[in-house]
Amino acid sequence: MEPTELATNFSRVPADIHFFINHPIIAKALDSRLGLFFALVVSLALAYVGARFLARRTRRGRLLAVAFAFAAIGFFSGFRVASSSASFARNPTSATIIAAIVHGKAITGPFFARTHYLIVKIENDLHGVATTRAIWEDPSKKPGATFDYSLYTYATSHGDLMYRFLNPPRKLPPARGNLQ
Repeated sequence: MEPTELATNFSRVPADIHFFINHPIIAKALDSRLGLFFALVVSLALAYVGARFLARRTRRGRLLAVAFAFAAIGFFSGFRVASSSASFARNPTSATIIAAIVHGKAITGPFFARTHYLIVKIENDLHGVATTRAIWEDPSKKPGATFDYSLYTYATSHGDLMYRFLNPPRKLPPARGNLQ
């Protein structure tokens, strides 16, 4: 199988988990109490601006005030959904270090949303390991080379397990109990 064919053969990580793991500062901000306080203040400010200023200064003031109130509720609700996704991404069910053999390389996604994957073979199964562009382009990461990475497992309410391979700069340190 060619590496370009391999790109469609492994399951990709859900977009929200991929985003929050690759942007830990945003995930931490959304998952904190300070972030919740900020969202509440912004929501109340939106509602206040709509009720106080627009209701009095425009012809359609009441309609705009109601629109701003719904925007405030929508902003806060969206923040809560993003916060729960960030919390889920930051707290995997388990994490281990896996050593594997590089089988091929693949790039998925359009333009700026490209993700670089090393295709690894573990017990005759192919898995895509999300990595940085620099590591993907490293000449030592050719087929047959060894590669260790962090495997994060997430258990959902449906009983499914989703695997996320953390980018190497933030991978787990070697420790007792981690496979290596």
